[in-house]
Amino acid sequence: MLGDNVRIRQILVNLVNNAMKFTKHGEISIRIFQVRRTEKNILVRFEIRDTGIGISAEIQKELFKPFTQADGSTTRKFGGTGLGLVICKQLAEMMGGEIGVESTPEQGSMFWFTICFEKTTSQDIAQPVQTEHKFTPAAGVLTATSSLHILIVEDNPGNARLLALM
Repeated sequence: MLGDNVRIRQILVNLVNNAMKFTKHGEISIRIFQVRRTEKNILVRFEIRDTGIGISAEIQKELFKPFTQADGSTTRKFGGTGLGLVICKQLAEMMGGEIGVESTPEQGSMFWFTICFEKTTSQDIAQPVQTEHKFTPAAGVLTATSSLHILIVEDNPGNARLLALM
């Protein structure tokens, strides 16, 4: 089973939910990139980074074992049993990948996983329906040649970067 989109979604949802649960302030980001390409396969890495409570090195070693959590108060405060990470590990491994974590207490965590995708030929992929969309700009909408300066005020650095790019 290589690159199963339902299983990938399960892993992403679990890891993003955990990040949301443990990040009171700051941000959560998702990054996806190609690690390796061969004639038959592509290895892709998914990273879910947060600015949450972080995890000590000792606990990181135990995280992907059944029913392990940072401490008992974590279960009471945030809920859960740690079983989700065990399932994520099994799913990633079933798809030819692996899973891990990098974290510093009080600075956040980055959970990552890799998945192996099998390359397909263009004949294997259903062709999208070709449609044409025409949009007419509304009156007063700026064009790309307009010279207008915009001041962006945002206290979250990630949001400020995204707004500046847009």
